[in-house]
Amino acid sequence: GVGLGLGMYKNKTALIAGGSSGIGDALVRQFSSRGSQVYSFDIQSAKNQVEAARYEIVDVRDLNSLSAGLSKIQNSIDYLINSVGIRDDETPEGIKNMFDVNMDGTFNLLYLSQPRLSVDAKIVQISSDLAKTLPTDCLGYATSKLAGYNVAREFAISNKGFGVKIALPGPIDTPLFRKGKSRERIERIKPKSPEYLAKKIIELLESDKEELVCMNDFAVWTHELR
Repeated sequence: GVGLGLGMYKNKTALIAGGSSGIGDALVRQFSSRGSQVYSFDIQSAKNQVEAARYEIVDVRDLNSLSAGLSKIQNSIDYLINSVGIRDDETPEGIKNMFDVNMDGTFNLLYLSQPRLSVDAKIVQISSDLAKTLPTDCLGYATSKLAGYNVAREFAISNKGFGVKIALPGPIDTPLFRKGKSRERIERIKPKSPEYLAKKIIELLESDKEELVCMNDFAVWTHELR
């Protein structure tokens, strides 16, 4: 609800990991428009920066880089959203790269941020619906996203005070999604927009539910809170 909404975010500190593009960029805009002080950590600089947000170049694989980024955040972190993720070739090297970012990066981000989180911080780990289905044609990617999911679940168990939620979206029209796909294929899949997902993640935060899951009803992607 709108009444509940703005008070939850005004003057709160939100850290969006992966905030330079795609889903992360849409989340930076959602939090910023609600009056939060937003920080973005990303390995790439943002093409269209939100004026009020602060952007740090951070590599979640690198503990020193993460520590340096976190040291720039003055206040306790009220919202931590991890939308960092890569998709690489399904080769041994590509799979290693995906695990380095999608699993180890998640672990590094959660555990290094932990002392800086406010007592009732809310965390959202953005996984993928493929983590549930593990299709053989992208098993490395899907398994790395499942690993990130499990890291977040484990973090929730060992840090009971925080609200840890997980989004398992279907196809979202991001640079990562478009990579290596023809226009025909993209049109056939009909991905949802990053803005759509960012709003769903806000709904997830405002609900008492723990997961946002993707359903495909007759080739239309919908997302439900569970």
